[in-house]
Amino acid sequence: MQYHRDVMRRLPEGAVPLATGEVYPNQAYRLGEAAWAVQFHPEATPEIFTGWTSGSADALIGQGFSVDELNAQVKEAEDRLVAAWRPLAEAFGKVVAEPRIRR
Repeated sequence: MQYHRDVMRRLPEGAVPLATGEVYPNQAYRLGEAAWAVQFHPEATPEIFTGWTSGSADALIGQGFSVDELNAQVKEAEDRLVAAWRPLAEAFGKVVAEPRIRR
């Protein structure tokens, strides 16, 4: 789920892409063994998204968006959103839980 205007068009040198998308190709990447970055909101439920849109309704309407339509689209896409980000979140959890030798 995208809810921003900033775009990272090019990954840092040495970055490993982890997730891509049509509109924003660099959705997630890893740099080194344990530094992960995302350019989307895996934490956002439809309820969280509705809170965001209610807080910026005037700006969204001014840009030609329908707040109700955006909220409905996110609610309708909830299962697909979870299916898209859950594998990434689970993989990250395994990295975090894995014991590492500190040098």
